[in-house]
Order: sequence, then C-alpha cells, then structure tokens
Amino acid sequence: MSIQFCTSKSTTDMRVINFPGDDKSLVTDLIVASIFPGVSDLSAPAANTLTVTNAKKPLRSAKKAFQDKDRKFGTIAEQNNLRFLPLPVESSGAMHPSTLQFVTTVAKHASDFKKIPEKTILNYMLRAISANIQKSIAKSIISRSLHINSRNSSAFLTDEYLLSFEDQGFSM
Repeated sequence: MSIQFCTSKSTTDMRVINFPGDDKSLVTDLIVASIFPGVSDLSAPAANTLTVTNAKKPLRSAKKAFQDKDRKFGTIAEQNNLRFLPLPVESSGAMHPSTLQFVTTVAKHASDFKKIPEKTILNYMLRAISANIQKSIAKSIISRSLHINSRNSSAFLTDEYLLSFEDQGFSM
C-alpha cells in the first residue's frame, strides 16, 4: 500500500494504491461537515432548517456529506477505474463509520510496514484529523465574522493570509 497526497489551496486529498481488499486505486476526500445548518453556505438561511428530530440523529451531517460527495465524485472515479471514498468528520469530532474504518485500516497496515505500534499511528492520524477540524472551524469563524461585517471573506481566507498569522506566532 502506498499513499500519495494531492494538495490544492483548498484541500488535501489522498490516493491510495493497493489499499487492502481493493483492486482499484482509492481516492479519498476528507470533509469537515458542520453540525450547524447554514454554516457551509453563508447565503443559506440558518433559521428553521433543522428540526429537533433531525438534530438528534447521530452522524446526521457526516452521512449527508458522505452521500453528497459520493454522488458528485463516485461515478467520475468509476469511469477512471478508481474507487472514491469520502471521509466525512463532523465539526463536533464525530466520525462517519467509513472514516474510522479507513483510518484504522491504514494504521494497521502502516504498523506492519513501519514496525511502529498500531495505536501510535492511529493516535497520530486522529490528531491530524483533529487539527484539520480545528482549522476548518477557524476558517468558518473568520468567514462568518467577515460576512457579518460586510467584507469579502474570500480575500481573507487565502493560504497567504492565514500564513501571515503563523509568521506572527499564531498557528491555524
């Protein structure tokens, strides 16, 4: 099994070659799904879009993110002899079963290859996912505050803008 990271300005995805139990290369997409309605789309009305019944459903937003991404990219991946696996994680930290299974499988096989305890690799991967969740929440807060103050949020959410904070000792 080998992993290639595909990084763009907005996302980091993976292509996994020889994933256990799969004859096709696997393409993944880590998604941080907000548990609050209207957060991902600033133009969507947040009020009255979530019923109490739906809010109580476990992994509601992760399941929806999985379905949306699979619908969007699953067929394209199949047409290119690839398998697409969305890896949704909710902004609360809850993981879709496919995400947890993927991370556990990668940790097990990496442990065999690298001769590092599986638990150590799994904890490292979970911390990396946690850092991505925190970064996503920070971007969401910045975007919301700029939207509320009628500023163009896209100009402030560039990698260069966020890196300027890291130069000052802040990290996102």
